[in-house]
Amino acid sequence: MEQRATIIESIIENTESYTRNQLELIELRTIRKVARAASSVASGIGAVIFIMFFITVLNIGLSIMIGDYLGKLYYGFFIIAGFYLLLTIIVIAFRRSLIGSPVSNLIIKRFTHSITP
Repeated sequence: MEQRATIIESIIENTESYTRNQLELIELRTIRKVARAASSVASGIGAVIFIMFFITVLNIGLSIMIGDYLGKLYYGFFIIAGFYLLLTIIVIAFRRSLIGSPVSNLIIKRFTHSITP
């Protein structure tokens, strides 16, 4: 009878240990996924900032160049502004197909991929 009690106690201890280990494993996996997501967001933000600086300086240069070519500096800025207005209208008109669907598909792909261990 005493042997049976020690076997049951051993099973209970092993079960508790297994449960603690599984919870710790889930916690560590969660931390890993959060760290990956945070580093991905941080590097993406950094890249976007540098791209924005590049585009801004490029646009200023193009505006000055076009304005110099046309004889009035502000003509170049108006032409570049008109280009961005046209681009904005196109993006607004086709926002679902250009932005909505690809972003939704990317998010779904990322989340379904991160569910699997």
